[in-house]
Amino acid sequence: MKHVSRVLWLLVAAVGTPALAQSPIDDEPVPGASLAIQERSYRMTYEIGVGGGLMPVDPYTKQAYVGGVMVLHFTDALAWQIGRGGYAFSWSSGLRQQLERDFQVLPNAFPAMQWFVGSQLLFKPFYGKSAVANRFVIHYEAYIELGASVHKYAKDFRPGIDIGGGLRVFQNKLLSYRLEVLDTIILTGGVTNNVSINLLLCVNIGSSE
Repeated sequence: MKHVSRVLWLLVAAVGTPALAQSPIDDEPVPGASLAIQERSYRMTYEIGVGGGLMPVDPYTKQAYVGGVMVLHFTDALAWQIGRGGYAFSWSSGLRQQLERDFQVLPNAFPAMQWFVGSQLLFKPFYGKSAVANRFVIHYEAYIELGASVHKYAKDFRPGIDIGGGLRVFQNKLLSYRLEVLDTIILTGGVTNNVSINLLLCVNIGSSE
């Protein structure tokens, strides 16, 4: 009987010991199992930007513009682009030149925008950073842009709704660069789309790291 009891105790010890030895290991976090979300490295307050862009959609008149923006950043995720404006330069496309030359179409049949002003909200939920060739790190954010603009043509003003998005790359806490695509849906004179590809150099006033 004593021999049987001793065997039972040995079996219990053999089964229980690995379980006891295993439990501390199970409690330890597995590397990579939990991820820490870091805060943004750059926080913005006021922003002034200058730059320009291209308006390539019109098949008859191609345009470029120079202009600027003023932005107030409420939070990391929301900003108000108080003002956005620019002055446009136009030139005829090959199709327009052919129509004017071969079919005597008058130049005023192709209205071109002269300048524009507008205001937009920026929604900025996306932020990240990447290592480039293991030499330096770039910080960037992506944003969605919604607002309204007024475009001045030769004979009238045409309001429109702005929808677009862009990418900002930070050089440091003072300078950043914005590349964006903005579609202005013109609501008068026939509903048309005026798409612009914009590049801006921005100064971040009051920003911090």
